[in-house]
Amino acid sequence: MDTASIKQLKDTLSTLGREELIGLLLRMVKFKKENKELLTFLLFEVDDLDTYVYEITLEIKEEFENYRLKTAYYKRKGCRRILRVLKKYIKYAADKEVEVRLLLAYVSIAADFETYINDRVIQKIAFRQLLLAEKSILKLHEDLQYEYKLELEELMQRIPQSL
Repeated sequence: MDTASIKQLKDTLSTLGREELIGLLLRMVKFKKENKELLTFLLFEVDDLDTYVYEITLEIKEEFENYRLKTAYYKRKGCRRILRVLKKYIKYAADKEVEVRLLLAYVSIAADFETYINDRVIQKIAFRQLLLAEKSILKLHEDLQYEYKLELEELMQRIPQSL
């Protein structure tokens, strides 16, 4: 089966009625959990991105706390898992400022737990996220760039430079 282009889908969807669209959306949401999460974000959370970032930051902190007492292998695996979920949330928001805030929060929380940031693999993961945040900062407004660059520089100094 060939997948239709975005334009074809848009044209077809514009011809459908309200009830048909609702039916298609509900069917799509039942099919995959990510679709349900995205629709939840679009309907309920897109208007208040500050709360969205705050809730995700709390979730990140809780997840780091859950892996704190594990072995090095599970800490690394946990960091990658947390980052994978974080990237999904960033993709939902599709906003560079949210991306920067969440990446900086991720690294900040990892740096707060000394047992994490002393691991070289986790240091490399954190450093890569700082580089991604730095690229995203360049796409923001000048005032925001200044504020986030200060935070970025502070985090760069908190991560050991043995990379």
